[in-house]
Amino acid sequence: MEAPDWAKLWLGNESPDFLIEIALRSVVMYVALMLWLRLLGRRTLGQLSILEFGMVIILGSAAGDPTFYDDVPLLHGIAVIAVITLLQLGYTQLLARSEKVETLMEGKPVELVRDGVLQVRAMAGVPMNPEEAFEALRLRDIEQLGQVRRAYIEQGGQISVLRWRPEETPPGLPLIPPWDLEQPPKWHADALPQAGGLRFCCANCGLCPDTTPDGPCPHCDCDEWTVAVQRALEPLPVALTRIATPIPEHA
Repeated sequence: MEAPDWAKLWLGNESPDFLIEIALRSVVMYVALMLWLRLLGRRTLGQLSILEFGMVIILGSAAGDPTFYDDVPLLHGIAVIAVITLLQLGYTQLLARSEKVETLMEGKPVELVRDGVLQVRAMAGVPMNPEEAFEALRLRDIEQLGQVRRAYIEQGGQISVLRWRPEETPPGLPLIPPWDLEQPPKWHADALPQAGGLRFCCANCGLCPDTTPDGPCPHCDCDEWTVAVQRALEPLPVALTRIATPIPEHA
């Protein structure tokens, strides 16, 4: 087995002097990129749309190649950055002037939760399942769905949450602990515990009817119900385990 060519491994076929040229190229492209990005505004990475994120990838490639490829002139990389930036500025102006274009290119916000109920039908058109929605809500300090007055998946993919005031918060579907760690007890409508004072909610969408349910959920047709909670981490009444047997998790 031949020993590796360490000089080629570290320097390639270029002379050590090329390192100085790489440093100069990097400085020039860094300054050019910062100047052009300054024109694009102050959005953070979490606020970028899919198209804007793709534009950032293109800019990164355009700025990176001229820094260490000696056959890529600096002016070529700067020209790419300038053209992409100007196109993005024009695209932004077009979105600001035309709501139809904005809707076509950016889409519309999607209602995620309304009055403590997960909007499962509206979610059918977005790449998010209920577990992912619950995770996003937990990251915003939501313990149970009843705390949420409205929640939306915005055009950029972020989730905005409008909460009830603490004194107005109704009970709802518990979101903590995460269901991957501990599933809440679930029952079919014909086997619900009859302990007094309990309020039940749909285990799929969180709908909490005013009366004890006697069939599938009218909002999402799910036939599994659980106890609605005011504070998710408060223990459920011990009597529940004596009154009815919850649906097994594998059912």
